[in-house]
Amino acid sequence: MRSLQSVLAAVLVALPVAAHADWQWTSWGMSPADVVSASGGTAEMRSVPEKSTEACSVLVVAPYATERFAFSAAFCFAGDQLSHVSLDLEDSTRLRAADLIGALSSEYGEPESEHNSSIQVLRRWRDESRGNLIAFVGIGEHASVRYWPIPAGDSGL
Repeated sequence: MRSLQSVLAAVLVALPVAAHADWQWTSWGMSPADVVSASGGTAEMRSVPEKSTEACSVLVVAPYATERFAFSAAFCFAGDQLSHVSLDLEDSTRLRAADLIGALSSEYGEPESEHNSSIQVLRRWRDESRGNLIAFVGIGEHASVRYWPIPAGDSGL
């Protein structure tokens, strides 16, 4: 888990938060209390914040599910503002991770970048219509998806 967080830490630390996008029932820049309130009772504040990167901390957690996948969602805050959402795939296997990559590609098209090695799989999509960047990270049996806003002034590749 720690290496998964390290993989995206450099990318996430460098990104300023733009308030033009949302993820599900949240809006980028929301406070932890606003995220919990907007969740309709599914999200809860962590009793002890978990440091995700040097620039943000996981302050709120919630279960999240789609028709095909169940996740543990971690809401990361830079200061007191929502900066990204990390979804850890429950019951993760390499086969489920491949299914998740397929589902993400169906939703967002071909990834704008990909990297495969013997220990990790990385994919990144850009969703202009919702103003989000999406990253899939697979390390061994573990799979995770992160959402964060496209930085203001970032026109892509």
